[in-house]
Amino acid sequence: MKVIQHNKIIKSIAFLFLVLVSKLLVAQTMPIGSDSLKLNADTRITTLQDKYIELNKLKQTSSGYRIQIHFGNEREKARDIKTKFLQAFPDVPAYDSYQSPNFRVRVGDYRSKLEATKYLKQISAAFPSSFIVNDNIKYPKLIIE
Repeated sequence: MKVIQHNKIIKSIAFLFLVLVSKLLVAQTMPIGSDSLKLNADTRITTLQDKYIELNKLKQTSSGYRIQIHFGNEREKARDIKTKFLQAFPDVPAYDSYQSPNFRVRVGDYRSKLEATKYLKQISAAFPSSFIVNDNIKYPKLIIE
């Protein structure tokens, strides 16, 4: 009998301890109904954040995916392929670039690989050697309806 009563007393004390600790933890959080939080930070941190925001506004690109439809050392062939692509898919942007000694043509601005894969299936009939590549993409235009 004494062992059972002793266990009850220990459980009661442990329960009271947990209740008191939880009350102390709750007391250190924000008060209920408070809508703001005051953050004391070094001014250098906010200066760096502001510079980062300004640089991103100027950058106008983001990491994403494009579909490469041509890679070769002939400039005219690259231009012809780009023109052929734009005629077939006028709504998809096309970009040509030169990386010595080759010219490449990449199309689209896709934020996810899944999105790029969807368009690759449409493009691959006309451009069978096309494939998805990581690239810096332009931010897509927002359509507000």
